[in-house]
Amino acid sequence: NSTVKQGFNITTTIPDGVYVIWMLINDTAGNFANTTNISIQVDGNAPVLIFNDSIQAKNNTLINGTGFNVTITLNETFVRNVTFGLFNSTSKSLIINYTFTIPQLNVTFNNLGDGFYFYNVTVFDQGNLSSSTDTRNFTVDQNGANIILLTPLNNTVTTSSALNFSFNT
Repeated sequence: NSTVKQGFNITTTIPDGVYVIWMLINDTAGNFANTTNISIQVDGNAPVLIFNDSIQAKNNTLINGTGFNVTITLNETFVRNVTFGLFNSTSKSLIINYTFTIPQLNVTFNNLGDGFYFYNVTVFDQGNLSSSTDTRNFTVDQNGANIILLTPLNNTVTTSSALNFSFNT
């Protein structure tokens, strides 16, 4: 009785996906053996994400409320996490960070005070590949416009056709 040990390498190219692989071998004497099932996940493509350009999510948006909604379209099967970040305008410091381990496609940043903000979204997949949106901005302005007419006074009568208006804002 003798044993011949041989090693084999099989190389193949397969598209992204989840595969269950097992191998079976037999010899000319009719003996056979097989491996246990193993699962392999192939994830060679970085996530693809873009902003859904609703009216509110367009760059350089001015809003007069306290909430701002961000929605993305995501093309990725193996999401590890999705992070929505909101930054302040003075130091570009992160002030709100929402990270989800499921494919979350929208988030609303609430209770925002007046000011200028930046935001973006980053997605990592199971293969540790990542993509980010561009960084956009918006302004929150909850203060209504105000104007006070100083002159001419109400019910002013004049003979001049040239009128001079003065006002404070």
